[in-house]
Amino acid sequence: MKNYKKILLNKLIDSYESSVIYKGDALRDTQIYLKFNLKSIKEYFDELNYKYKEEIDVACNQLEIEKFIKVYKGKGYKSHIIEKIQLNLENIEAAYLYLNRKEKSKKKMNFPYCWKVIKNGKMLLGTLQHILQINLRVMDL
Repeated sequence: MKNYKKILLNKLIDSYESSVIYKGDALRDTQIYLKFNLKSIKEYFDELNYKYKEEIDVACNQLEIEKFIKVYKGKGYKSHIIEKIQLNLENIEAAYLYLNRKEKSKKKMNFPYCWKVIKNGKMLLGTLQHILQINLRVMDL
């Protein structure tokens, strides 16, 4: 059984991190949606196995109760079908914690720091090796 809560929330966060909202360039109030279709979540439309749809419906209802998303369903005879889900941007930090995921920008910020530490460590190691060689030469005299 797949963890549809995490799958759906990760898809929404991926969209969020590649959006103008995340980059800070949004000129208007923009929202992040995941439309349900065969391309985005094909299991939901599997007519041979209705179990998938039920599991996804339950996952979406739980995420909505936890205030991570808002669920939009069809109207009329399609009222039992989810059309799209919306990421709750007011609760985005909690979503990252729930997924145990770091923000895209924080991942990038760690790389240069790690590279400097490695680079400085190599320089330090080279210096220590040089000092050791000098000490060995002095001892030979």
